[in-house]
Amino acid sequence: MRKIYLIVVVIVMTAFAFFVRAGMDRTPQVPEERPAVAHSTRGAYANCLTCHANITGTHARFGNFEDCSACHAYPGPTPHGVEGAFADCLKCHGDIKEGHDRMFANYDNCLSCHEQQ
Repeated sequence: MRKIYLIVVVIVMTAFAFFVRAGMDRTPQVPEERPAVAHSTRGAYANCLTCHANITGTHARFGNFEDCSACHAYPGPTPHGVEGAFADCLKCHGDIKEGHDRMFANYDNCLSCHEQQ
């Protein structure tokens, strides 16, 4: 009798696991906040896998190695001048510090990442 009970429990648990797994959304999830890229993605840096080929193991669940920018962000160009009233970036953009502090120790040269248009 005990064997029959165990067999029934295993069958019920297997069926339950199958139905739960069948209802799961298995599409790769793009992070809400795209991890920043600390360098340009143009020219010599256009093919990310030239230097970052070792990420394929940790990124296998995403599978998209053709367009890294789908998940990773690179700062866009600065849409205004950076002289005169605009020389102190943090005067207007002080709110970026929370997101940037984990990547940068200082903010002496914002244009090292943010190109001027």
